[in-house]
Amino acid sequence: MNWKEHIGIGAGVSLVLLLILLIGFKISIGQLILPLFIGMIYSILPDIDHPISKITWSFLTITTIGFSLVYFLGMTKIFVYVLLLQIATVYCANHLPHRGIVHRYATGLVLSLLLFNLGWLAVLFGFFGYASHLVADKEWKFI
Repeated sequence: MNWKEHIGIGAGVSLVLLLILLIGFKISIGQLILPLFIGMIYSILPDIDHPISKITWSFLTITTIGFSLVYFLGMTKIFVYVLLLQIATVYCANHLPHRGIVHRYATGLVLSLLLFNLGWLAVLFGFFGYASHLVADKEWKFI
C-alpha cells in the first residue's frame, strides 16, 4: 500500500472516531482538530523504517527547516526536539528492517503515549491512526 492510501484510511478512521466523540461525548470540534491531524500523521508513521518513504523524507525536511530556524533565527528551544527527530528518523530508515519492530501495535502504543502532554485525544487518535496502517498492511503482531 502507498502513503496516499494509508493517509486516506487513517483519515477515514480518524473521521469515524471524530464523529463518535462529537456525538457520544459532546467534545467540541475545536478540541479535535489537532488530534485529527495527528491521526493522519500516525497513519504513515510505521513506514519510517523505509528509507524512501514519504514520512521519512517529510521528517528529514522538517528537521532541515528546524535546524535552519535554530541557526538563522536563534530558536534554540526547539533544537533538542529537532535533533531527536533527526536521529530517530535516520536510525529507523537506515538500521531497522521494513515491517520489523516499527510495524507492531506495541510500538504504536508507545509512540502514541509520547503524545500524552498534548492530551488523551492526541494519544487516542495517534494510536488509531497507527493501528489503521498496520491493519491495512495486514499486520497482526502486537509485540
